Amino acid sequence: MKKILAAVLLITALCILTSCQEKTDEPVLWINPEPTEYWTYMSSTPGIALTAVLTLDLKNSDFKYHWIAEQGTFLMWHGNDGQGRLEDLGRDIKTNVHKLYWTAGPEPFTDPSLRVYVTVENIETQEVIAETYIEIQQPEEGHFVIDQ
Repeated sequence: MKKILAAVLLITALCILTSCQEKTDEPVLWINPEPTEYWTYMSSTPGIALTAVLTLDLKNSDFKYHWIAEQGTFLMWHGNDGQGRLEDLGRDIKTNVHKLYWTAGPEPFTDPSLRVYVTVENIETQEVIAETYIEIQQPEEGHFVIDQ
């Protein structure tokens, strides 16, 4: 009986020391915002850069990012062509681009906070591989903050 109790205690101690975390092959997705505080009059950035970070390599595959904003709009920055132009993508966009910008857009806000969602979907089957969201607060007009 003492050996069984000792074995249970040893296994418990090992689990505590190694955190007993299950290993999973499930892809993990999160959104990396930059900056986390944005004023609409900031001239140095067209909005909050949102980068989808996925723990699954999707190169040369049939997957798209599906971005949805409850309010505001998404922008694509075309800065590499030497012209530095912005393209308004709207509030619901499917793209293979993992980084875009969110900005308030021309419409007035109805809520003091909003969510931006991103899912990774299989193009052919529409299967959702991973999904996440961030919440953007508007403490005052034109001022947006993301708490992480």
